[in-house]
Amino acid sequence: MKVNTILLLIACAISLLLGYWVFTVIKGADNDAIMGIGSCVCFLATLIPAIGLRHEEKRLSVNLRVLSILFFVIVLIMQFVFANTKVSTNTYVITSGLVLLIYLAAFYALSKSKVS
Repeated sequence: MKVNTILLLIACAISLLLGYWVFTVIKGADNDAIMGIGSCVCFLATLIPAIGLRHEEKRLSVNLRVLSILFFVIVLIMQFVFANTKVSTNTYVITSGLVLLIYLAAFYALSKSKVS
């Protein structure tokens, strides 16, 4: 995998801005900092491979980007539903963690597969 530094920085900036937006939506709740940081981590985990990384094999690169963008949209919807409904910390951490781990497992499995 190759890293494009400028696009990596843009992905990080987008993730930080979206995480801050989640924080401001839920501001005042007990778990506002946890949700802000957690959403930023989830956005970073999906946007960096979608925008900032490139693989040598074109087909594998497209598949990894599609997977990353799909999970980014899922995480985006999930984070803003959680922020607007003000869910408990336990529900937020468990649900976000499971979705992130499923994404990382699928990304790993896809990146180790032979696409031809």
